Amino acid sequence: MKKIYSLSMLFFFLSFLVSCKEDEVEPFADDLLGKWNLQMIESDVKTVFGASNEKYDFSGKGGYIKFNEIAHFESNLIMNDEITEFLRIGSVYGSTYLTDTFDNSKNVSALVYDSDYKQNIMVSYKIKSITNGKLVLVVDKHSLGNILKEYDKLDGSTTNSDFFSMVSSAEITLTFTK
Repeated sequence: MKKIYSLSMLFFFLSFLVSCKEDEVEPFADDLLGKWNLQMIESDVKTVFGASNEKYDFSGKGGYIKFNEIAHFESNLIMNDEITEFLRIGSVYGSTYLTDTFDNSKNVSALVYDSDYKQNIMVSYKIKSITNGKLVLVVDKHSLGNILKEYDKLDGSTTNSDFFSMVSSAEITLTFTK
């Protein structure tokens, strides 16, 4: 009986290891590879004070992100202190990203550089679409809240979370082309 138990545990362990392939990636990850030029950032933020709908034209300004290989990217887009604009063009840096599917949504999370704090901030984007040389990423209210919590940790305050508590909805859309 002990032998059967040991063999079944070994079989279970081996089948678990085989099913957890390290090199397994999301099917859409290959579509991300290459250089994407930022064309537009649109932000739609509603607070208790009112609504703000802003558009920032980046076409021809040279802002880009280049997904070189799985888990690595190069970019000159850095965090902006104006949350509605979200990103600005800065110095080129390299960082990491990961892809996943959650609640039937394709996602990419990236460590985006902040030159004021001199460190990377985790930003989670939903991939709204990726077709015909066009990539549309969205930062929703939940992701924005996580970003602001990161800044609270860096500031040692709750200022960002206090502001976020007044946000009823938020969506920041980034449009890229190849």
